[in-house]
Amino acid sequence: MSTRPSVIIRTLASVAVLVVIASACGGDSVESTDASTTTDSAPPTTEPVATSADPATTVADTTPDTTNTEAPTTTVQATTTTEAVTTTTAVQLSATDLRLASNGVLPFVFGDTDTNVIAGLTSVLGATILDTAQAYTIPDGDYLLDAAEEVGYTFPFGRYVCFRNDLCVQFGGATTDTLVFTGWNLDSDAAPQLFTSDGISVGATLSAFPAKITVQEGGCYWAGYGDTAGVGVTLFSAGDPFAYFAEDGEYVFGSPSPADVTVTQMHAGELPFYLFDDC
Repeated sequence: MSTRPSVIIRTLASVAVLVVIASACGGDSVESTDASTTTDSAPPTTEPVATSADPATTVADTTPDTTNTEAPTTTVQATTTTEAVTTTTAVQLSATDLRLASNGVLPFVFGDTDTNVIAGLTSVLGATILDTAQAYTIPDGDYLLDAAEEVGYTFPFGRYVCFRNDLCVQFGGATTDTLVFTGWNLDSDAAPQLFTSDGISVGATLSAFPAKITVQEGGCYWAGYGDTAGVGVTLFSAGDPFAYFAEDGEYVFGSPSPADVTVTQMHAGELPFYLFDDC
């Protein structure tokens, strides 16, 4: 019985030690739990995802689209098409567009090629009724003569073309491939009738154009000569002669009335000429 207190004391001591150990262990457990809790509640480290409100994203979305550059090209093509249509316009001549003149049958002028002049006149006057080639090979001063030495001309080669209204056109050149328009003559007032810019044609009377037709002094009996604006005219008097030879051989100038004088032929430019006219 004397030993029981010691046992109790030892027992109590053991209990105290266990309590201390248990307390120590219990403290470690709490601290561990707190650390775990602290770790779980820490803010996430993931970076925020950019939204449409991000300034960089907004700038990228509002950049203008510059890929459509076809509009200027379309405008240039339209202009080119308009010009092409304008350059294809053609002009069709009529007989009223032709004018007898000192430098041609307008709009065809001396120096134009034979092919262009004949094609243009044919489109207005119809097919030709005469088309002859000529050659002048014999020199005679300032001119060349044909083989018969009866007709003279300025060029070694010629071409003479006539139409149904009696308009005839003359071409000449150094070769047959280089013929150009050199002269014309008109011998009647057949349709389609052609006129000068003053309205003068074959059949006009001197009295109708007293200030437009100049008559040369002299003539060849009832044939007279003159001009109108550089165009040569042959005249015929139905009354007194233009000139004649008296019985004593004197050459006498006449003065026919303008009402009796009519234009019978017109001409201009370089034409072949006959060497042996009577007057």
